[in-house]
Amino acid sequence: MPTPTIAHNTHMPSLDSDSEMSLYHYLAAAALDIPTGNHAYLTYKLDVIKILVLNAAEPLYRKACGLRVKEIRLLRLIHDYPNITSSELKVKLVLDKTLLSKYLAGLEQRGMIEKIPDKQDNRIQQLRLTVAGEQAWQTCETIGRGLEAKFFHHMSGQEWDQLHRLLDKALNSLTDWHSQAISDG
Repeated sequence: MPTPTIAHNTHMPSLDSDSEMSLYHYLAAAALDIPTGNHAYLTYKLDVIKILVLNAAEPLYRKACGLRVKEIRLLRLIHDYPNITSSELKVKLVLDKTLLSKYLAGLEQRGMIEKIPDKQDNRIQQLRLTVAGEQAWQTCETIGRGLEAKFFHHMSGQEWDQLHRLLDKALNSLTDWHSQAISDG
């Protein structure tokens, strides 16, 4: 496995709890403050990236359409998989059933999704976006694609595609490992 090097950051900014921007800078500096040749765990780096991105994106999404990132993920999946069920969403999002129910109820109350009884089994509810949900999805999609372009502007299109392929491969590997661990007992 190749050994990427990470430049050692000799200046760690102070963490000022009153400023979100200082939190971003602190986390980014902390993630890069690893001596050359040593590696932070991949999960650590992914977690720092997630925190930085969510903290920057959440206020924009809330201002534009009053939604949290997890609610937007639900809209995106319902858009991409019309007639998906909440059970299928739970698997795709790896989300707690209680939280999923809470987010779905909120989206339904705001008129962004609708539940349609399954034609074969009325106990199963399929989910679809309403017109308001489609509009919110489109707004959030525009914001999200713009943010990704800004956040990851140092990467070429080829590097971006390669990163996605590698992350898909890592996810498949982890899924295979998890399936094997469950079957082993």
